[in-house]
Amino acid sequence: MYQRKNPRKLTVDGRRKFKEGLVARRPHCALCHMPYTEKMPAVLDHCHADGVSPNKRAVRDAICRGCNTSIGRIENSMRWNRGANKLQWLREAVRYLEDPRHGNPEY
Repeated sequence: MYQRKNPRKLTVDGRRKFKEGLVARRPHCALCHMPYTEKMPAVLDHCHADGVSPNKRAVRDAICRGCNTSIGRIENSMRWNRGANKLQWLREAVRYLEDPRHGNPEY
């Protein structure tokens, strides 16, 4: 098993084995908690905001492709949004979506 400290130095095969180790320990997405499937496989999530080339970015964890796409879009939009605080923006987004005035059918 590879140590999580420095996955940046892993080869393509090493990254595959690293991901397999993470998935073996937790066979579901760390965000949505759905099991991995062929249509929604595990991918290695990496930080989009560290300014490093995609192949050398720090790996955070294995999550499903759908959650990884969503996280990536949020992180990328933060760069275009004048450096807004990511966590504060997410809190405000949740508050906005939960507000019944915005048509949330659950309320």
